[in-house]
Amino acid sequence: MPKIKLPYGKGFLYLNLPDSSINKVLRSREFNIKKHETTLIRQALENPISSPRLSDIAEKRKKMLLVTSDHTRPMPSRITIPLIINEAIRKK
Repeated sequence: MPKIKLPYGKGFLYLNLPDSSINKVLRSREFNIKKHETTLIRQALENPISSPRLSDIAEKRKKMLLVTSDHTRPMPSRITIPLIINEAIRKK
């Protein structure tokens, strides 16, 4: 009977499930990121997945609404917001 560890709050919950209840266990890959966070964010903005660039979407628009997480989420808004704005107003 495998013991499954689930992140919960600041700790973990542990589940003991019978083998017959488990179809598959998926595990995430370990990431060893060597690039600076600003570089990673800029690359993501320049190469969106299945979408035009933000600058293409925002082209010829006069207004923009930017929604971000509040202080209760681990979101580096002080880094992301300036990069998002710069991408949105990027000149071709």
